[in-house]
Amino acid sequence: PDGRRLAAGGPGDVRVWSEDGGSPLVLPGYSQTPSSGIDIYWSSNDLLVTGSRLAGRARIWSIPGGELIREIDLGGEALGFGVDKGLLLAEVWGIETEAGHKPLHLRSWKLPDGEMEELGTVDWNALGGTFSWFTPDASGWYYVKGNEVYLRPLPIREGVPDRLVGRHENEVRWAGLPHLDRLWTRDASTGELRLWDLAASTPEPLRVLNRPIGLEEGSAFSPPDPSGRWISSVVQEARLWDLEAWSEARPLNLRRSGSWFGAQSRFHPSGDWFVVSTHGYNHLTFWPLRGSWPTIVDGYSGLFRPLEFSPDGRWLATNWPDNTIRLWPLPGSGVTEARSLPLPPNAGHLLRDLIFDPQGRFLLVVSYFDRSFIVPLDGSPVRELDSLSNNNLSGGAVSPSGRRVAMA
Repeated sequence: PDGRRLAAGGPGDVRVWSEDGGSPLVLPGYSQTPSSGIDIYWSSNDLLVTGSRLAGRARIWSIPGGELIREIDLGGEALGFGVDKGLLLAEVWGIETEAGHKPLHLRSWKLPDGEMEELGTVDWNALGGTFSWFTPDASGWYYVKGNEVYLRPLPIREGVPDRLVGRHENEVRWAGLPHLDRLWTRDASTGELRLWDLAASTPEPLRVLNRPIGLEEGSAFSPPDPSGRWISSVVQEARLWDLEAWSEARPLNLRRSGSWFGAQSRFHPSGDWFVVSTHGYNHLTFWPLRGSWPTIVDGYSGLFRPLEFSPDGRWLATNWPDNTIRLWPLPGSGVTEARSLPLPPNAGHLLRDLIFDPQGRFLLVVSYFDRSFIVPLDGSPVRELDSLSNNNLSGGAVSPSGRRVAMA
């Protein structure tokens, strides 16, 4: 949690690296069978929790010494287990007592030495859920059913109804682990991400993120990193979209030679680093994200491509091939979406000059073919100025008062 150590598991052992370098601390005692899988979670007080859902066991280690404090029997194969706010949480499969009914036991342990607490049992098949997990303080358990997200209070009590947290337009394909009672879910058809407040009384999303421009349909992308700046997609390379930049901007492409098969990725809590497991799970590759990165938008075509900054430094004006004027917001403006100001039909062809009114009320737009326009920035109708001499225009100017314009 403090970013000072890194733990990774593989067939046979778990290894812990410290920020001061040196050889990793090796925590032994795991099967060499790759299919057994090792899950790893940090807890408070420098405790590391490792275990196997398939084996239904978890181990509690003291770090940096590496002493095994305790081994916990979860009581069976687990659908999932994890650690949050000093609690070991587990969803453990029970024994089917009736055909078609599969019990799922919800359990918690206070770390490091607390006893098991039974929070309730759910008939998973009858419920029809696809994703589920606990709230961070284990006061509730959420599950996804079709296109809806529900929350069940814990411990489970008869007669206490589940609460609808929210819904997507389509079936939910993925749900992340909640953080601070916030839960991300992904739409199966569009890839749209929605952020929910598990403690809210109304089923309205806190945030909606559409599939980034440039990401292929059907490709998954991650929720934002803890800093809220980046979202990512990892397939043979890592692509990062900056949520503080223009939505039309190219992603930041992070490349690395070697196999990306099954690559997993994580952001550092500060948002300063991005790490991916590459080379067939044998390497961890780190990229630094701190600093400024160029914002690049493709599609600005045409013989003439004028650019102009607004006097207040909030906007960059360009023409655009769709017969509009684009106002691109600059850093510090508090805006990330570009504005489009439509031009009259065929007016956007071969624009030569864009000039802001010093008072920030309008743009003077000069076309090569003896056409010029006053384009109000508030979206009011465009005014076309009278033709001058049927000659081609090469530039224009707005007087300091904004009362007059000139063209040459």
